[in-house]
Amino acid sequence: MGILLIILILTTLKNTNKARVTISDAECLSQEELKQEQRLSSEKIKIVENLKNDFETKYNQTKEDITILYKLLTGLDITVPIIDKLSTVIINKSEESTLNATEKIFAIVGDSQTVSKDIQILLANMNTGDHSLNHEMDRLLAEVKDFQIIVDKVENLKRSYISDMEIIENTVVNIKGLADSIADIADQTSILAINASIEAARAGNAGAGFAVIAEETQKLASDSKQITENISYKIKEIGSTIANSFQKQTVTLSTTVDHLQEAKKSFHQMTFDLAPQIKNIASSVQKSKDLSETVTARLGEITMSLQYQDATRQILEHIVQLVEEIQKEFLNLEIHKEFESKNDWDLINTKTLAKASEIFTVREEWISLGLKLEESKIDEENKKVDLQGDITLF
Repeated sequence: MGILLIILILTTLKNTNKARVTISDAECLSQEELKQEQRLSSEKIKIVENLKNDFETKYNQTKEDITILYKLLTGLDITVPIIDKLSTVIINKSEESTLNATEKIFAIVGDSQTVSKDIQILLANMNTGDHSLNHEMDRLLAEVKDFQIIVDKVENLKRSYISDMEIIENTVVNIKGLADSIADIADQTSILAINASIEAARAGNAGAGFAVIAEETQKLASDSKQITENISYKIKEIGSTIANSFQKQTVTLSTTVDHLQEAKKSFHQMTFDLAPQIKNIASSVQKSKDLSETVTARLGEITMSLQYQDATRQILEHIVQLVEEIQKEFLNLEIHKEFESKNDWDLINTKTLAKASEIFTVREEWISLGLKLEESKIDEENKKVDLQGDITLF
């Protein structure tokens, strides 16, 4: 645009010079023509002046634009290293948090798979095999059947005792009958004795009647002997019956005791076999508890990684804010006064770092630019964070 204006001005000046030569050489022209030429020259001069003014205006505007552009480029030259360092912090924190979160997630998946396999193996062992719970349940059912056999034997023992008691009762009845017979014999013997006394009294020394009494007494004695033998036989029969009954019951009770002892051993063995499975169940429960605690801890670490993402967000916001502040600062500078020497550049760089220290809240931001860490400001920011732990301290 400026070059076009210069060419236009040179062309106008050339035409003006030609017009002056024409006027000086035109002495022979009429007065009227001379005035006309002067009028045209005046108009051309005005045009040139207008073009000059436009050129100066455009030049000043262009100069102002170049000044603003130079300021922005200068500010960009200062802010680019800062942005580069902060970008490096963002990249490192993002990679670190992403890698950490990924590792924790894979660790959770691995732990879950391990515990899941252990639980599956435990359940398989509980359901199949010689030491499975199903097998132990079958053993328990078999033991219950054995106990039923014992119950049946005890029931048979009960019936046997009832039968023996009936035999004893019948024997007692028979003995009672024998006792009654003996009582009758005793009565008859008593009567005979009385009669013998009477006869003896009558006969005096005559003993004819005593022969009959003696015969009857002998007969009664024989009957008493027979009755006594019968009683003895019955008593022996009762003793034998009772002895046999108690012998059978002793054998039955001994067998029952043996069964009970075997059942006791079997239950003890089942308890011993079930103990490892119960221990495995307890171990699985503990593993599940440990897994839950591990998952909780790793989720907490993932949450911390997400908080790193929030720190990254803060850094990005600080970059935008810093660029805006630096842009405002440079647009207000007078370029010829501020950038006359290297010291002026150092001054602007110092101002930029000072502005950055006012904005920064994340520890790595200060460290990346070599600034002195303002712990008090971090503490103030910590109060604003409603999370466990402060992301600005990571």
